[in-house]
Amino acid sequence: MSTLAWTVNAIDRIVVQAKRRGALEQSVPALDLPLSAARDALAYTRVPDDLPRPVRHDLESLRTSGKPWSDVQPVTEKIVRSETDLAWFALQLLAPDPEFRWRLYHLAVLGHVLMALRAEGATIRWQTPMGSGASGPNFVARMLDGTAVDVWFEASGSRKHYKQGESTYRRVMRSVLGSESSIGADLGLFIPSRGHALLLECKFSSYGPYIARNGYHQAAGYALNEHDRWERIWSYVIGPREKIAAPSHVDAAGGVGDVALGVTAVPWVPQLVASFIAGP
Repeated sequence: MSTLAWTVNAIDRIVVQAKRRGALEQSVPALDLPLSAARDALAYTRVPDDLPRPVRHDLESLRTSGKPWSDVQPVTEKIVRSETDLAWFALQLLAPDPEFRWRLYHLAVLGHVLMALRAEGATIRWQTPMGSGASGPNFVARMLDGTAVDVWFEASGSRKHYKQGESTYRRVMRSVLGSESSIGADLGLFIPSRGHALLLECKFSSYGPYIARNGYHQAAGYALNEHDRWERIWSYVIGPREKIAAPSHVDAAGGVGDVALGVTAVPWVPQLVASFIAGP
């Protein structure tokens, strides 16, 4: 009960400060009512006026005590850590919410791809808004020799744009109820004049097997899906530098044309883009 009392008092202080500074409305029933109920419950229990901050043993006791104490534990733990680990607290304020991090990583990879193209001398022109549903590449990079490189953010619409017809994926999966009508890599670079395509699947995770297994399945699937149109297809997984020890590139056996699968991280994107652009 002492730990619950400390937690309620700490939340009370936080709420008062937030309301005083305008970060919260003066009346927040979803927050005020549970706090009021907790205070009413504590009124029947004698607790010290000077409550010490909970320590690891207190938090572990909450976690293993079942409901409702196990629900209190993560709240108490975050408040304790915010007061004792300022670097962690600052990270919570600055880091994006978990549900957005993978998308921001996706955008960051796009930014590095565009910078790599510019480093190769390309003039980049914006074409269509990302996520608008508009047909066509989002950017077109014009190289020094005049070659046009189409850059797609979400490349699932590229088959229709390049008039490739029905995909292998669609022919195989059309009988699956509710299946998506098309699939595509997170990013795609296409050189129609050469018949070359570079497909990039972004995997933002600290879990190596997810990057490797899921990334490989998707990269290989996208390469297979596009092999009927492009003479050269490089399909890569882009993972965090902390999880990718070195870039790799393996030519795939069989099939029509030049097909390769690979994995890399953001620091090596410039070399990958340069190699792709320099290809015959």
